[in-house]
Parts: sequence; C-alpha cells; structure tokens
Amino acid sequence: MAETGNVSRSRGAIKARKAAKPTRKAATRRSLLSRLTGTVNNTASGLKKEIGRTSTRVLGVMGVRQAASAKKPPALPTAQQARTQEQRAFDQRRQSIAQAEPKTLDGKPFDVNADVTAFAKAGKNSWSAKKDELRELTWGRTPKQLEAINASYKDRFGTDLFQDLGKKLDKHEMASVNHLREGRRAEAAAAEMRDATDGWGVDKGRLSEIYGRLSPEDAKKATQLFNQDNPKGKSFDKLVDGSEAKELIAFSEGRRQDGSIAKMERKLQTGLFSGADGDHVINTFRSMSGDEAKQYVEEAKKKGLDVRGLVEKNLKGTEKTEALALMDGNRARADAARLQDSMDGWGSNKNKLWDTLEVDIKDPEERQAYMEARNKEFNSLYGPPDLEGRIKKEHSGEAQHKSLALARNGTLTEGERLRYSINGIDDPSVAINLTQQMGSENAQKAYTEATNGRNLATDANAKFGGRDQFEMKDALREPPKTRAELLGRLEEKTRFEDADNNILSSLAGAFTNTDETMHNNNARARRELDLIEAAQKRGDTEEVEFRQARFDELTGYVKEDIKVFQGEKDGAVDVAAQVATTAAVVAATVATAGAAGPVLATAIVAGTGAVTNAGVRMGMQGGAYDHNELAKDLAVGAAEGLGAKAGNVVGGIARNTMLKGAATSGIRNIAVRGGAMAVDGAADGLVGGALSGATEVAMDKRTWNNGFGSGLLQMGESAAFGAAMGAATGAVVGPAMEMGMKGISRAVGRGGDAVPSQVELDGGSRFAASRAPDVDMGSNAGGTRRMASLSRDSYQASSSYTNLAPEARADFDRLLGSAGKSDKLDDALLRLLEDGKLGKTDMDGKTLLDNLVALKENPRHVNFRHLSDDIYESTVRHVDDIGSIHQGDNGTCAATSAQINQANHRPADYVRTINELSTERKARLMKDGEFMEVNDRSTTLFDGETGEPIADPRDIVSRIYQPTLMDQASKVHQVNGVRYEYDPNMRTETVKRIDANGKEVEITRELEGWAAKYSNERGGFRAYDAKTGERVDKLVDGYREVSDGLTPQEQKFLFEKLLDQKGYRTRNHGLLDVEQAYLDSLKPGQKVDINHPDIAKLHDYLKYLSMEAESGNAAVQMGLKWGGGGHAVVLAGQTPDGNFIIKNPQMNSRDMVRSGPPRTVDVAVLGAERAEQGYSIMTPEDLIAVYKSVVYTELK
Repeated sequence: MAETGNVSRSRGAIKARKAAKPTRKAATRRSLLSRLTGTVNNTASGLKKEIGRTSTRVLGVMGVRQAASAKKPPALPTAQQARTQEQRAFDQRRQSIAQAEPKTLDGKPFDVNADVTAFAKAGKNSWSAKKDELRELTWGRTPKQLEAINASYKDRFGTDLFQDLGKKLDKHEMASVNHLREGRRAEAAAAEMRDATDGWGVDKGRLSEIYGRLSPEDAKKATQLFNQDNPKGKSFDKLVDGSEAKELIAFSEGRRQDGSIAKMERKLQTGLFSGADGDHVINTFRSMSGDEAKQYVEEAKKKGLDVRGLVEKNLKGTEKTEALALMDGNRARADAARLQDSMDGWGSNKNKLWDTLEVDIKDPEERQAYMEARNKEFNSLYGPPDLEGRIKKEHSGEAQHKSLALARNGTLTEGERLRYSINGIDDPSVAINLTQQMGSENAQKAYTEATNGRNLATDANAKFGGRDQFEMKDALREPPKTRAELLGRLEEKTRFEDADNNILSSLAGAFTNTDETMHNNNARARRELDLIEAAQKRGDTEEVEFRQARFDELTGYVKEDIKVFQGEKDGAVDVAAQVATTAAVVAATVATAGAAGPVLATAIVAGTGAVTNAGVRMGMQGGAYDHNELAKDLAVGAAEGLGAKAGNVVGGIARNTMLKGAATSGIRNIAVRGGAMAVDGAADGLVGGALSGATEVAMDKRTWNNGFGSGLLQMGESAAFGAAMGAATGAVVGPAMEMGMKGISRAVGRGGDAVPSQVELDGGSRFAASRAPDVDMGSNAGGTRRMASLSRDSYQASSSYTNLAPEARADFDRLLGSAGKSDKLDDALLRLLEDGKLGKTDMDGKTLLDNLVALKENPRHVNFRHLSDDIYESTVRHVDDIGSIHQGDNGTCAATSAQINQANHRPADYVRTINELSTERKARLMKDGEFMEVNDRSTTLFDGETGEPIADPRDIVSRIYQPTLMDQASKVHQVNGVRYEYDPNMRTETVKRIDANGKEVEITRELEGWAAKYSNERGGFRAYDAKTGERVDKLVDGYREVSDGLTPQEQKFLFEKLLDQKGYRTRNHGLLDVEQAYLDSLKPGQKVDINHPDIAKLHDYLKYLSMEAESGNAAVQMGLKWGGGGHAVVLAGQTPDGNFIIKNPQMNSRDMVRSGPPRTVDVAVLGAERAEQGYSIMTPEDLIAVYKSVVYTELK
C-alpha cells in the first residue's frame, strides 16, 4: 500500500469550520529587512486580522443557502473544568520554580523571567543561534533551574524551550543540553568536545573553555567518554598538539593547577611578532587572594616555572608593576598601577579608571584606609602630581566631577549616579532603573542634593529623547496602586513601542514575532483582570487569589516581552537604515553621473544619504526615536553619500577595466556589462558604508570611554560591517538604477539602441508581452500529451518567441539546441513556450526560463554530476507534464502529491529547488529562511535481502526529491524526545491487530532479511531517542512498529515550505466530530447522504475547494482511506455534474481503479490527456465516505 496509516492517524477536527471557506488572515506588514539581508522570513510577524470573505459570500458563489452552513460546534469543557486545568498547570509551574535553587551555579540570584528572556534572545528570536550565550546559560544553571525555565518559557511563548533549541543547535550541542538537563556535566562536556573536534581542525580555545567549567573528577570522566566515542576516532592526547597541548592534556586528566601553570607559561612567552599576554597574567592573579597568589607562584616554581622571573623579563611598564604587586598580595599597589594605565597614552580609558576607583569595601573605615594606601602607592610610583591632580589634568566637566567623587569616596551616592546618567556620562538606563527602584520622591530628593537644587523631571525631559524620555517619565510617576493601573501602564508602553503611525513604523514590527508574544501576553493579563473582577463579585476568594497570582505572572512576562521587542526592533532599524541609505546614495550617485558638476553632484548625494538615514530611523522608531540623535543620523547619512562618491572613482576604474576589449554585442557582452555595473555599485556602497559605519561610532561619545585605541577598534568593526552591507546593496542597486535610467532615456528619445546594452535584471518583465493566461496542466483534451503547435522550424516566427527580450530568446535557443537528441524534450520546451509558462517567476523573481538555463548549464554536485542530463530532462518533463511524476511502489504519496502541486502551481520554484538540491545538496524553502537537505539514502534502492541495487520506476528527480521531502516533514515528528529518520529502502508490511479497546486496527512493521524480499511496501520512518540515539520503535511480535506516512499536520508543513509564498495561506482540516459520528453510524453498503445536516457542510466545503483547485486559485491535497490504510491524492477539480476529479500519485498512466475506493476513468469527461495521467473521477458519496483530511494553500 502506498502510505499505510498516514492520514488515518488524523485525530478528529483540527479546526472547526465556521463557514464553507475558512476565515483568512492577511499580512499587513512584510519582512522587508529579511528580504534585503537574504534571510527569508516569510512568516511575517505582527500579523493583524482583517475581514476575510464572509460565509454569505462564499456560499453565494456556490449557490448554497446561508442556512445550510449552520452547524453545532463541539462541546467545550465547563468553566470549572477549564479553571481546574489552568490552576493545575499554574501550580505545577510555580512548584517547579519554587524547587529551583535560589542561586545559579555562578552565584547570581536565579531570576526565571530574565533567564527565559535571555534564552529567547539567544535562540528563539535570533536568525542564527548565539551559541556562546546559550552555553553560558545552560552550563550556569542547575537541572531544576532549567526545568523551571522551560515551564515558564512554555507558558510565555507556547513552545518548548528545548525543542526550539533543537532547531538551532547541531546534534552534539543539543546532546550537551540534554545531558545538562539531567545534571550529567561530564557527559555534556564530552558532547561539546565532540563538537569542538568535528570537522576541520580542533577548536582548542573551546576545549579549554569546556574544561574550565568542570571539576577534576568530571574532567577525567569527560575525557574517558570522549576517548570512547569521538568524530576522529583518536584519544584526546593524540588530537591536541602545538603550544596548548601541555595545558589541555593536564586539564583532561583533572590536573587543574598543572593546566593553569602550563597556560601561564605559554602566555608569558614572547615571539618574533608577539609579546607576552599581560592581561591573562593580571586577570589570573586578580581572581586570587594575596595568599593564593603566593601559593600559586611557589607551586609553579616547584614545577619548574619561574613566574616572577618571566614577568620581570617579558612584561613592561604598568603591566609588570601590577602583576608583581598582585603576586606579592599588594592590591593597593596593583590598583595604583592600573589607575596609571587607564590615564596613560592617547586618551583616558574612563571606564577602566572609574571601575578601579570604585572600591567594593562595605566598611567605611576599611574603605578609607585602603584608599589612603592606594593613593600613597600612586604618588610614590607616578607623582607628582598626585592622583587628584592627575585626574584634573586628564579630565574636565562631568567626567572630572565623577572621577574626583570616586577618588575621594570610593563610591557614588544615588544622587550622583542620577546626575551622571542625566548629563550623558553614563547610559540613560542608569537613571531610569534607579528612579524605578528608589521611587519618584526619593529619586527627586537625591538628585536635588547632588546638583545643588536642580529638578530631576525637568532635566531628564530636556536631556532625554524618544524611548528614554518616555521611560523616565513613566519611572517618575507614582507606582500603580491597582492591578488595573499596572496593566494600563504596560499597555501604554506596548502601544508606544509598537505604534503604527505610518508605513515605516508599522514595518518596524514586521521584522520579529516578539510583538505577537508581547500583545498576546497583554491580552492574557487583561483576561485575568476581568476574571478577578467577576470572582470578586461572586465572593469566590479562592478564585480571586488564584487569578491575582496568575495576573502577576503574566504581567511579569509582558515586562520582559517589551524589553525583547525593543532590542529586536532597534537591531532591525539599524540594518534597515543602513541598507536604505546605501540604496539611496548609490542610486543618487548613478543618477547624478554627468548630470551635474562634481561639487553639486556630491552635495546632492550627501544630502540624499542624510535625509534617508535620518528619515528611515525616525519613521521606523516612531515615538521611540531620540531627536537628540538627529544631528548624528544626518551626519552618518551624509558620510555615506560622500563615501559613495569616492567609491564611484574606484568603481569607475574597475568598470572600465572589465569593459575594455569587450565585444560590442551579444549575450556575453550583456553579462560583462552587467557584472561591471555590479562591481561599480558595490564599490560605491563599500566605501560609503565603511565611512558611515565609522562616523556613527565616532560620534557616540561613549565610544571613547574605553580609551582612544578601543575607540579606533570599534570604529574599524563598524566600518567593516557597513562596508559589507554597503557592497552587497550597491551591487544590486547600481545595475538596477543604471538600467532604469537608460530605460527612461530610451523612452524619451535619448538612447534608442535597437539591441539592449545591459542585463535586464527583472526576469519576469521580459515575458510580460508574451505571457499567456495560466494553463492548468492536464486540462487539454485531444491526445495522450498534446503535440505543441510550434515546431523547430516555426517557433521563431511565433509571437510567444518574438515578444521575448533578446537575451531570453537566446537562452531559449540554447535550451532547444541542447534538446536535439530527444523529440519529447523538444516538444516539452516548445509547449512551455507556447503556453506562456516560461515567464512564471519564483520567490526570488527569477523566471522558469532562467532556472531551466541554470539547471542545464550549472555544474551538479559531485554526487550527481554523472546524472546531470537525466536531472535536467526529468525536470523539464515534470513542469511540462505533471503526469510524469509518480511515487512508484514507495510509501511517499503525500510527498509526491506535494511535488505534483509544486511543479504545477510553482514551476519556477520547482526548478529552482531541484537545481539547488542537485548543486548544493540543499535548497531554500519558502518559509522562515530554512533549508532542506538531500536525503543521502535517496538516489538508489536496494534489495532487502541481498543488498543489491534494484530498478526503480521513478525518474532520478523523483528518487531524490520524494525521500528528501519525507525527511523534511519528519521535523514535525520531533516531539517528546523522539526524532525520526526516513529510509526509502525500509521494507514493511501492514498487519491487523486488536487494540486495548477491542477494536481492529492496522499497524505497519519493518521487515528485515528474507521477509523484506517479498514485501511490496517500501519506505518508512525509524524512531530514535533524541538524547541517546537508540531505536525506540514499539515491538510487535518481534517486529518493530514503524511510521510510514505523513499526518495532515506534516503535509501542511510541506505545503507551507513549498507553495506558500505569503507564509500564512496554508490550512489543514480534518473531520468534525459530528461528521465522524455520522460516517461511523453508516452500516456496511449504506451510501453517504450528502444532504444530511451533519454532512452537507463538508460537501459544500469540498465543492468550494475543488473549484478553487480547478481555477488555479489553490493547491489542494486530500487524505483518503485507501484499501487497508491511508493515501494522499491531489484534488484537481469538479466535473459538470458535480463529481470530484482527483490525481492519484501512484500513477503516471491510467489510474488502476481496481484498488482503493470506487472511482472511474471517463475519457469523455476527463479528456484523453488527463485520462492517461492518473486522473480519475469520484462521486461525492464515495469521496466523503473515505475522506479523512485536506491540506490546501491559497495561491491568489
């Protein structure tokens, strides 16, 4: 059987249908940023509901009365049952948090909400996981704390933390996380060691970090586990070499101090181009007490390492003084040297100075004695002037005031901290947080004392702008006195951050789904407030107490959600502004070339950059924009413009070099010219982006708080990022803008070249004049596969051909020329031309013709290189004739039906996918920026007993693609600690069993050895424990019970990834309870009454979907009971007399109607072509009798 047990596993209604056509959601915001940066994120976050087509409209189209749609919804749990379930979940969550240790493993207070936020920022909401942060979080938490975090995470986000991490981390990293959940730190370390040694080379820094987290006992155990199983099959001591080998081997054997001493020895060595690492020496001794430092030095001496001698020899200046003082236990002298270092050289390192001046000694007398000793050491080493005199010489204004306050007192008062934050010395968040902690009245009093009578609210309003101003005003208000007032404040903050005041501000939230979480938790808190009020009116004190606790939990979520959204929104605005500004200045550079004098042109470009950068930031941030940043944003944009003009000089030289000697016409010339324009635009963007990035950092005065050298480094990093973004954007915008300008010139009579002289980048526009109405493959009667009306001799005279752009005609000529050996391929290409399908575009805007050329001419991956011609020819046949796609005798009916729908409705994306799979072994999907990778077992089938290759009736593309799709769908399987892998060579059989309720059921089990040889069922999923990797399939009579099909949810998953360009137009539905009950009530041989009240609505719904499928408005796939199991088919349309047309993926020829449910093949109705392509007809009564589920994607 094709796919035993697939859709028959549907468990009732997936979602109640309120009308024949379900309510639709439309995206009001699109993820522009993800498009620009190449990370496809089609699941547009921040979706807002809009009114869809109503039941009346849908039923009116079908000619069905509104009354026919009335249907009794399934019974809901009682209020008491719902409350009991909710309270039980709440109590379990609270208990989990209460049982967690109060301190994390690094000694900090455990804050479950903050940790949930940290995990979300590092994993869930970031495009690529921030793995260093995830490691710090998981290693720094106990198993009970991790479980408490997961419980809260589930409630806040609606998903499991560890399942989300499983999508971001590789197998070794995820294994480490799972071990840490169980407290197995040695096993976790061994898993991370495997990750650090997998692939090329060995990450020695990572290995050192891993051992640094372990006790000596766990270090030895981890090494033993690693030696037993690692990617390279070598023991640890054989894997590490070089200068780090000695310390790593010591760590691996649990000799921690020996490893530390070996590392110290390495760090103190000098080389031809490198000095000793003074920072490591100083940080090591600063982590010790004076006595510990002395003991360390003595122990090192016993091991043959003279630390003091090497420090005196290889360290210089303040580094040497500080290190020697620490080794002697003289912290005051060490700090004196550190203070000198912070003020030495070009520019003071203010943060280092302030950090050293602030003394963490609680007792005032002890603190004063320490400061006197430190000052004495400073004066002795570096005076005169003394410490205060040196500070006055180095600093001025508020920076000097803060430095002197710390030098005299060793700490700051709360009023002083408020002062320095308001005046810009410290971050605004310091004043905001401190005011929230102290309360408005106390904060105002402290600030007044520290500033000789100034008003905190007045100064903050004058100095702060945007979000900082809003949050400071909120902090200065009286604390909310009621829960209703608290929620009102949070809702006000939410509206402020996610305001849709204009197109740009509404786009800002489209770059992240965190706004959805924020609004959702706000709504949940509002509901709890209503329930509290209702319970108070009833006098139900127990309910009130529970709802209040639940409200407090949810508002805690909202506070964190707002922080997460702010961070993601700010990051999105930064990148969007960078890209938009680069695009604008490159376009302006092209537009002004030769149209104005150099001074005027430079002024225009600089002005364009300034206005664009500031405008985009201001528009996207809305009220959160800080107008104090306006001057900086204008300057950064102007710098981008100036850089682009400078880059235009470099780009012009490169462009002329590329064009020198190029041919005057032809396709090759077009490609060279296009490349030259791209290089020119990239140069503009690169220099402009680098200059703007450096300017942005340079104009932030906090950049220089760490000293001149650190500031220059930050400028360099920002310049590099800006250059990369600018080059990528300029390479696209430059050619597009130049072509547009030339197109305008031709239109107004300034050019008029008969043959285009540059590449037309908009592939779709080349076919606009020749594009015929969409043709549904298989709708043409008159032959097994109609012959194209065009021929090799006549096609060049057809309008379908002459309306193509010249380069498109050349592309088609090449393809047709390569098809000479195959008349069928020849005819298929001519049909695609004739039907206008070559102009259909993919998700990147490339046409079917573009992708066919790439598939034909690009080299295949080494695994598929010998199959290049077969892959190309099979793909051409598929997009021309979907009847050529079938599953053979493999259990891939759902994947095959999805393949058929993609080839039919998204042919350009189908060819793109096949090209990427066979070139890179992975292909981009339409949703979430994800990829699918080739199933390594897919290309060859083997005899189950002998292991020899056997014939497969499918072509090579289907052999690659169908198992790959099954593997992709298996990602949905990965729940409850179980993962699945699809093996197309698995042999199975279906058997009947009696379940615990005495009901006969069918199961699928895996066959091996001689039994497999006689099985006609092939392909299935093997289940594995996600932690241990062991098989976990249930045993039945000594055989393993396996899954061999896809559930409706998994089929929906495939449709979303292959067909849904919008990211929200795919639905799946099963039987409602009343429909299932009606079908179960039928006696053997009794026909379905399609007018029965419990089934009429389903009939109307399927009629609607069949019409949508016939018209090409939707791709539809159905799950039916088929023989002893389940089968997925394509719903293709409806006959004039109301019967349904299906496409059976088992067939690439006439549907063999002897098996499965009743159906007919009527040539007079289907047409000869469809009749020979696996299409057949089912009456409504027969189809509904075996109906289980449907998956569809709206295409238009």
